[in-house]
Amino acid sequence: MVNLLHWRPAVVAASVLAIAALVITGLAISHDRYESDAVNTFLDHQLIIARSIAASVEEALNEAVEDMQYFALDPDIINAGPDASLEIDNFYETHSDVLNSISLIDAQGHTVLRTPSVSVLQDGWHQRELAELRDSGKMVISKVAASPFDRDVQVIQMLLPVFDGDRLVGAICACINLDKLWVKCLTRMETGHKSTCWVVDNRGLILHDTDGKYQGRTWEQVEQEWHEVTEHYDEAEEQAEVEIRHRVQNGEEGTAVCWNNNAGRVDELIAYTPIKLGRQTFGLAIVTPKSEIAAPVEAHARVTLALVVGMLAFLSLTGYIALKTAKARARLVADQERAEERRQAQELLRASEEKYRLMFETAATAITSVGADGIIVDCNSRIMDLLGYDRQEIIGQPASKIIHPDSLADVTATLGELVDQGGIVNKECQMVSKDGRVVPVHISSSGIVDQQDKFLRTICIITDITDRKQADERIRDRC
Repeated sequence: MVNLLHWRPAVVAASVLAIAALVITGLAISHDRYESDAVNTFLDHQLIIARSIAASVEEALNEAVEDMQYFALDPDIINAGPDASLEIDNFYETHSDVLNSISLIDAQGHTVLRTPSVSVLQDGWHQRELAELRDSGKMVISKVAASPFDRDVQVIQMLLPVFDGDRLVGAICACINLDKLWVKCLTRMETGHKSTCWVVDNRGLILHDTDGKYQGRTWEQVEQEWHEVTEHYDEAEEQAEVEIRHRVQNGEEGTAVCWNNNAGRVDELIAYTPIKLGRQTFGLAIVTPKSEIAAPVEAHARVTLALVVGMLAFLSLTGYIALKTAKARARLVADQERAEERRQAQELLRASEEKYRLMFETAATAITSVGADGIIVDCNSRIMDLLGYDRQEIIGQPASKIIHPDSLADVTATLGELVDQGGIVNKECQMVSKDGRVVPVHISSSGIVDQQDKFLRTICIITDITDRKQADERIRDRC
């Protein structure tokens, strides 16, 4: 009995120590998982911001291109009339936030007008692009090069043909100033206070960095400069960092975590995505020190440490019963967390649906949604402005009710294409208003599918192009 009494405390003590070790290990693993989840969440958010920045850069260029296309139809530009200089100046003022210059050149490549003006107009600097334009008859967008008027400025040249009927009479040449483009679009919308944006070309030439220290140099040159002031660095980590840089300059997309030995072994969180401008693809990277998310991780570490200390004291006093209580409490906490997560997910879903409905109802253009059977399942109130129908008058009706017979076959084929293949389809067609008026429209359609890729319905954004059609007719009449 005595031996048994001596042996039982030893077993209890050993059990308590074993349980304590397990608890400590579990909490350590939990903290590591929390830190990993925090990093991954931050990287995902950072990648979303990188995509948003890339989209804004591409949108700024596309906006200039669209305006140039309308500009090339102006009779004063076609005929180099007396108001052409004023038109050129107005266009430059409108897009001065991205333009370096805009020129009107004749079919032989001689500069007729240029804004801003220079003391000596230089001819022939765009002959290669002009020759390509003559062959294709379409807009030509060059690769990045130094401006012919300011060698310190990197530009993309865009040449748009100007036709008088079928005859090429010249071209509009717009030089997009990349420094202006970066300033306009790469605002400090990074995910951390110490985040930086980098833009590089496929040669590794740094075109932009937030701090402005390395612009105009290659990554290799910057790396060599860092090595001159850094005594020790890990070759394996250095190679990993080089591989990430190659992915960025090759226009790949992704996220990564790596050490920056040159900044004193700082762990960096990197999100990168491509920017496509004309015929060239650039790499955009957002780099954030991991210390930016240190506060919640450190708070979690303190909570974890407190739990370890408390659990040790609790287990030493209560033994097996305390262990059971702790497990039950852990399960309860887990259930509460899952319930809270479900509630938050439901709230996010409800907010997302409300946001979608708000965007749907307040859109500036008419929007309809059509099922695979051709029945209109939803539309916004803008349909009344366009066609004169109330929503209740067309929801549940076949789309043929508002499609002109001449366009019905094409619209039906487009619906079949979306049902079978998905994607986005842009079409021009004619619709019929409630009072029988024919309305020319541009429809951008895309399919919505469920998680099994099964087609549900379409979203059709309808733009009234009556004014554009009338403008085209006036231009043709004038020509």
